[in-house]
Amino acid sequence: SGENASTADDVNVFFCGPNTMAQAIRNHCATFRFRFYEEKF
Repeated sequence: SGENASTADDVNVFFCGPNTMAQAIRNHCATFRFRFYEEKF
């Protein structure tokens, strides 16, 4: 429970890659209200 809890309707996107691609994916996630998470190594 709580505001950070996930439901069956939540979609989480995890990405690791180039910044330009991350920005494009982040924008699309915002359009569809998906949660975007990015890893940088």
